[in-house]
Amino acid sequence: MANYVGEIDRFVMGLQRYSERKIELVAASSLLATFRLTIEQADLAAAMQAMIASLQEQVTAKISFSFQPGLETLDAQQQVHLLQIAREAVLNAIRHASAETISVRYERNDKSEHLLTVTDDGVGLTSTEEPQGHYGLTTMSERAARLAGELTIQAQARRSRCAFRHGLT
Repeated sequence: MANYVGEIDRFVMGLQRYSERKIELVAASSLLATFRLTIEQADLAAAMQAMIASLQEQVTAKISFSFQPGLETLDAQQQVHLLQIAREAVLNAIRHASAETISVRYERNDKSEHLLTVTDDGVGLTSTEEPQGHYGLTTMSERAARLAGELTIQAQARRSRCAFRHGLT
């Protein structure tokens, strides 16, 4: 009986490593597709949809995207930063939150600010402090600063919310 338990443990650990590696490959594939789209099209909504579609093909989580027309006023460099903030937030929901549903919204609020919001129904965050060797939240904050915007990440026991607000036009 002990042999079976040990074999099952090794099998489960192997599946976990496989799953983690698959998510890393999904992220790399998504990043390449994202840069290709932004360079060729310079269309933020199309690039977001393509990035999400690429991830959706490889995960079981349901990822939705909605946006207000008329927000295509950002230059190509600004679009890349915004797209990468969204991409990192979605990947965090997939990798760390085990989310089943992820929502990406891009809209203009009542103050005419652009607002990108990524929410998920995953396990939530216990802290916004990054573990050693992880740089996603730091990179998101740096991108937000380059856009003169404000990035907020709400740590909740269930669900996560990442919002980026800026007045860029």
